[in-house]
Amino acid sequence: MSGEMDKEAIGGLIGTVKEAIPGGMKLTPTGWTAEGDQIALEMESYGEMSNGKEEFEALIKFMLIWSKRLMPLPNLST
Repeated sequence: MSGEMDKEAIGGLIGTVKEAIPGGMKLTPTGWTAEGDQIALEMESYGEMSNGKEEFEALIKFMLIWSKRLMPLPNLST
Protein backbone atom coordinates (compact mmCIF):
# COMPACT_ATOMS: atom_id res chain seq x y z
CA MET A 1 0.00 0.00 0.00
CA SER A 2 1.36 3.38 -0.92
CA GLY A 3 0.31 6.72 -2.30
CA GLU A 4 -2.17 9.28 -1.13
CA MET A 5 -5.39 8.33 0.65
CA ASP A 6 -8.35 10.54 1.45
CA LYS A 7 -10.36 10.34 4.68
CA GLU A 8 -12.86 7.86 3.21
CA ALA A 9 -10.12 5.52 1.96
CA ILE A 10 -8.37 5.57 5.34
CA GLY A 11 -11.69 4.72 7.02
CA GLY A 12 -12.13 1.75 4.68
CA LEU A 13 -8.61 0.55 5.41
CA ILE A 14 -9.21 0.75 9.17
CA GLY A 15 -12.43 -1.27 8.77
CA THR A 16 -10.59 -3.97 6.82
CA VAL A 17 -7.86 -4.19 9.46
CA LYS A 18 -10.46 -4.44 12.26
CA GLU A 19 -12.08 -7.41 10.52
CA ALA A 20 -8.76 -9.17 9.89
CA ILE A 21 -7.26 -8.41 13.33
CA PRO A 22 -10.23 -8.12 15.73
CA GLY A 23 -8.04 -7.89 18.85
CA GLY A 24 -6.29 -4.85 17.43
CA MET A 25 -2.68 -4.25 16.51
CA LYS A 26 0.12 -3.33 18.86
CA LEU A 27 2.16 -0.54 17.27
CA THR A 28 5.62 0.19 18.68
CA PRO A 29 7.45 3.27 17.36
CA THR A 30 11.04 2.43 16.43
CA GLY A 31 12.14 5.72 14.92
CA TRP A 32 11.00 9.06 13.61
CA THR A 33 12.39 12.06 11.78
CA ALA A 34 10.91 15.54 11.44
CA GLU A 35 12.15 18.17 9.05
CA GLY A 36 10.24 21.24 7.97
CA ASP A 37 6.63 20.25 7.30
CA GLN A 38 7.37 16.53 6.84
CA ILE A 39 7.36 13.75 9.43
CA ALA A 40 8.55 10.19 8.83
CA LEU A 41 7.52 7.52 11.35
CA GLU A 42 8.67 3.90 11.54
CA MET A 43 6.77 1.35 13.65
CA GLU A 44 6.74 -2.37 14.30
CA SER A 45 3.26 -3.89 14.41
CA TYR A 46 1.84 -7.12 15.82
CA GLY A 47 -1.66 -8.60 15.85
CA GLU A 48 -3.43 -11.96 15.86
CA MET A 49 -5.41 -12.66 12.69
CA SER A 50 -9.11 -13.60 12.79
CA ASN A 51 -8.43 -16.83 10.89
CA GLY A 52 -6.68 -18.15 14.02
CA LYS A 53 -3.77 -19.49 12.01
CA GLU A 54 -1.51 -16.54 11.45
CA GLU A 55 0.00 -13.64 13.27
CA PHE A 56 0.57 -10.30 11.60
CA GLU A 57 3.97 -8.70 12.04
CA ALA A 58 5.33 -5.92 9.88
CA LEU A 59 7.61 -2.93 9.82
CA ILE A 60 5.48 0.04 8.81
CA LYS A 61 6.83 3.34 7.52
CA PHE A 62 4.69 6.46 7.24
CA MET A 63 5.56 9.74 5.57
CA LEU A 64 3.24 12.56 6.58
CA ILE A 65 3.29 15.92 4.87
CA TRP A 66 1.53 18.64 6.81
CA SER A 67 -0.54 21.16 4.86
CA LYS A 68 -0.03 24.57 6.45
CA ARG A 69 -2.86 25.82 4.24
CA LEU A 70 -5.36 23.43 5.83
CA MET A 71 -4.05 23.47 9.40
CA PRO A 72 -1.22 25.65 10.72
CA LEU A 73 1.53 23.90 12.62
CA PRO A 74 1.27 24.46 16.38
CA ASN A 75 3.92 26.60 18.05
CA LEU A 76 5.63 24.16 20.42
CA SER A 77 8.51 26.43 21.45
CA THR A 78 7.51 27.86 24.83
